[in-house]
Amino acid sequence: MDGYVTLNGKTVWKSAWCANDVNDLRGITLLVIHPVLCTVLQEIRFDTHGDHRASLDLSQFLEYAEWEYLVGVTADEPTNELHRDGINALYKYCYIVVDHVPYRAAFVFVTKKDRTPGSVTTSKNFSFKDCVPGPSLTYYIPDREQKGSNYTVL
Repeated sequence: MDGYVTLNGKTVWKSAWCANDVNDLRGITLLVIHPVLCTVLQEIRFDTHGDHRASLDLSQFLEYAEWEYLVGVTADEPTNELHRDGINALYKYCYIVVDHVPYRAAFVFVTKKDRTPGSVTTSKNFSFKDCVPGPSLTYYIPDREQKGSNYTVL
Protein backbone atom coordinates (compact mmCIF):
# COMPACT_ATOMS: atom_id res chain seq x y z
CA MET A 1 0.00 0.00 0.00
CA ASP A 2 1.49 3.34 -0.97
CA GLY A 3 0.63 7.03 -1.11
CA TYR A 4 2.03 10.01 -2.92
CA VAL A 5 1.83 13.78 -3.43
CA THR A 6 2.62 15.45 -6.73
CA LEU A 7 3.09 19.11 -7.52
CA ASN A 8 2.81 20.19 -11.15
CA GLY A 9 2.94 16.56 -12.25
CA LYS A 10 6.12 15.72 -10.31
CA THR A 11 6.07 13.35 -7.34
CA VAL A 12 7.42 15.25 -4.33
CA TRP A 13 6.47 12.78 -1.58
CA LYS A 14 5.93 9.06 -1.67
CA SER A 15 5.59 6.46 1.03
CA ALA A 16 4.82 2.77 1.00
CA TRP A 17 4.14 0.22 3.66
CA CYS A 18 5.97 -3.09 3.29
CA ALA A 19 7.61 -2.17 -0.02
CA ASN A 20 11.24 -2.75 -0.87
CA ASP A 21 11.72 0.20 -3.21
CA VAL A 22 9.98 3.02 -1.26
CA ASN A 23 10.53 4.28 2.29
CA ASP A 24 7.82 4.04 4.90
CA LEU A 25 7.55 7.66 6.08
CA ARG A 26 5.57 6.87 9.22
CA GLY A 27 3.77 9.76 10.91
CA ILE A 28 2.97 13.23 9.63
CA THR A 29 5.01 14.90 6.89
CA LEU A 30 4.66 18.63 6.28
CA LEU A 31 5.60 20.14 2.92
CA VAL A 32 6.13 23.90 2.91
CA ILE A 33 5.04 25.05 -0.55
CA HIS A 34 6.29 28.04 -2.58
CA PRO A 35 3.15 30.15 -3.15
CA VAL A 36 3.82 30.97 -6.80
CA LEU A 37 6.00 28.17 -8.19
CA CYS A 38 4.13 25.40 -6.34
CA THR A 39 7.39 23.69 -5.37
CA VAL A 40 8.50 22.24 -2.04
CA LEU A 41 10.59 24.67 -0.01
CA GLN A 42 10.95 22.39 2.99
CA GLU A 43 9.93 18.87 3.99
CA ILE A 44 9.81 17.80 7.61
CA ARG A 45 8.52 14.55 9.08
CA PHE A 46 7.22 13.92 12.58
CA ASP A 47 7.03 10.28 13.68
CA THR A 48 3.79 10.72 15.59
CA HIS A 49 3.49 6.97 15.89
CA GLY A 50 6.72 6.04 17.64
CA ASP A 51 8.34 9.23 18.98
CA HIS A 52 6.78 10.62 22.16
CA ARG A 53 8.34 14.06 21.45
CA ALA A 54 7.06 14.30 17.85
CA SER A 55 3.72 15.87 18.82
CA LEU A 56 5.46 18.70 20.70
CA ASP A 57 7.94 19.16 17.84
CA LEU A 58 5.02 19.36 15.39
CA SER A 59 3.25 22.00 17.46
CA GLN A 60 6.42 24.09 17.78
CA PHE A 61 7.10 23.87 14.05
CA LEU A 62 3.58 25.02 13.19
CA GLU A 63 3.81 27.92 15.64
CA TYR A 64 7.36 29.18 15.03
CA ALA A 65 8.53 28.10 11.57
CA GLU A 66 8.18 30.40 8.60
CA TRP A 67 5.57 29.00 6.25
CA GLU A 68 2.64 30.37 4.31
CA TYR A 69 1.29 27.38 2.37
CA LEU A 70 1.48 23.88 3.76
CA VAL A 71 0.58 20.37 2.66
CA GLY A 72 0.28 17.78 5.40
CA VAL A 73 0.20 14.08 4.57
CA THR A 74 0.37 10.96 6.72
CA ALA A 75 1.70 7.47 6.25
CA ASP A 76 1.57 4.14 8.04
CA GLU A 77 0.22 5.22 11.45
CA PRO A 78 0.12 8.90 12.49
CA THR A 79 -1.90 8.93 15.72
CA ASN A 80 -0.30 6.76 18.42
CA GLU A 81 1.94 9.56 19.81
CA LEU A 82 -0.11 12.50 18.49
CA HIS A 83 -1.01 14.16 21.77
CA ARG A 84 -3.10 17.19 22.73
CA ASP A 85 -0.32 19.71 21.92
CA GLY A 86 -0.05 18.47 18.32
CA ILE A 87 -3.80 18.09 17.90
CA ASN A 88 -4.40 21.62 19.18
CA ALA A 89 -1.66 23.08 16.95
CA LEU A 90 -3.08 21.35 13.86
CA TYR A 91 -6.41 23.01 14.59
CA LYS A 92 -4.99 26.41 15.60
CA TYR A 93 -2.60 26.83 12.64
CA CYS A 94 -4.05 24.50 9.97
CA TYR A 95 -7.73 24.52 10.96
CA ILE A 96 -8.14 20.75 10.80
CA VAL A 97 -9.65 18.51 13.44
CA VAL A 98 -7.78 15.24 13.86
CA ASP A 99 -8.69 14.11 17.37
CA HIS A 100 -11.30 11.78 15.84
CA VAL A 101 -8.84 10.08 13.45
CA PRO A 102 -8.67 6.38 14.37
CA TYR A 103 -5.54 4.30 14.77
CA ARG A 104 -3.90 3.45 11.40
CA ALA A 105 -6.11 5.91 9.49
CA ALA A 106 -4.65 8.51 7.12
CA PHE A 107 -5.37 12.19 6.62
CA VAL A 108 -4.14 14.92 4.30
CA PHE A 109 -4.63 18.67 4.27
CA VAL A 110 -3.69 21.78 2.35
CA THR A 111 -3.70 25.07 4.21
CA LYS A 112 -2.62 28.68 4.15
CA LYS A 113 -1.39 30.27 7.37
CA ASP A 114 -3.74 32.77 8.96
CA ARG A 115 -6.88 31.58 7.15
CA THR A 116 -10.11 31.51 9.08
CA PRO A 117 -11.15 28.33 10.90
CA GLY A 118 -13.26 25.99 8.83
CA SER A 119 -11.75 27.08 5.51
CA VAL A 120 -9.69 23.91 5.20
CA THR A 121 -11.17 20.44 5.17
CA THR A 122 -9.83 16.92 5.39
CA SER A 123 -12.41 15.70 2.89
CA LYS A 124 -11.98 15.00 -0.82
CA ASN A 125 -13.30 18.48 -1.66
CA PHE A 126 -10.14 20.56 -1.36
CA SER A 127 -9.76 23.81 -3.22
CA PHE A 128 -6.20 24.93 -3.75
CA LYS A 129 -7.36 27.81 -5.98
CA ASP A 130 -7.56 30.21 -3.04
CA CYS A 131 -3.97 29.45 -2.09
CA VAL A 132 -2.02 29.10 -5.30
CA PRO A 133 -3.10 30.33 -8.73
CA GLY A 134 -2.41 27.98 -11.61
CA PRO A 135 -0.38 25.00 -10.39
CA SER A 136 -2.01 21.77 -9.29
CA LEU A 137 -1.38 19.27 -6.55
CA THR A 138 -2.42 15.63 -6.60
CA TYR A 139 -2.45 13.34 -3.60
CA TYR A 140 -3.27 9.70 -3.12
CA ILE A 141 -4.35 8.09 0.12
CA PRO A 142 -4.88 4.36 0.24
CA ASP A 143 -8.18 3.27 1.66
CA ARG A 144 -7.87 0.05 3.62
CA GLU A 145 -11.32 -1.00 2.39
CA GLN A 146 -10.65 -0.18 -1.28
CA LYS A 147 -7.65 0.02 -3.59
CA GLY A 148 -7.18 3.72 -2.86
CA SER A 149 -8.33 7.09 -4.03
CA ASN A 150 -6.60 9.60 -6.24
CA TYR A 151 -7.62 13.26 -5.87
CA THR A 152 -6.48 16.33 -7.76
CA VAL A 153 -6.45 19.69 -6.06
CA LEU A 154 -6.74 22.56 -8.52
